[in-house]
Amino acid sequence: FRVATAGGPSMNAGPAATLAAAPALSSAPYSALSATGFTVSWSSAGNPGGTLYRVEAAALSDFSAVAGSSLTRNIFAALGGLTSNTLYYARALAISHGGVNSGYAFFGSTRTLVTTPTLPAEPFSNQSNDGFTFTWIGGNPSGTIYRVNISTDPSLTPPAASVDTTALSASFTGLNSNRLYYAA
Repeated sequence: FRVATAGGPSMNAGPAATLAAAPALSSAPYSALSATGFTVSWSSAGNPGGTLYRVEAAALSDFSAVAGSSLTRNIFAALGGLTSNTLYYARALAISHGGVNSGYAFFGSTRTLVTTPTLPAEPFSNQSNDGFTFTWIGGNPSGTIYRVNISTDPSLTPPAASVDTTALSASFTGLNSNRLYYAA
């Protein structure tokens, strides 16, 4: 900027930055979902390339405890280190060249995927002539529902029995004696 009196000396000032616009919600804000994170995308809302954005994810909709965050100059950010099978909310703001934050854009919520259970060295225990207990290692938060199918066919078709449980084991009884059973 240059200011001068008519016919007199001038003085230079500036530059001055305008404020950044809040990011705009994209039609599909969540992608690359995994058990430990996801990618959030938005549109620039007219901000030029190179605009700095801060993105946050939280398990509480009031964002009182931020679980993951990222600073980026892209219109997307990958957030990781999150807990599996958990509902997360995300929001983003733009930061102007002068360091002033825009308002937040809120992206609703998404759930991280469940962690695939693994098996201990001995997943079958308490075998009897008509049943057994099948155990696994969950890796998910408490309350996760697991479905266990057993069958005499390795393809588990048709299942001889099926159990939905939040526990990390399932007991089966009333099975045929001296048979091989498969579980998944």
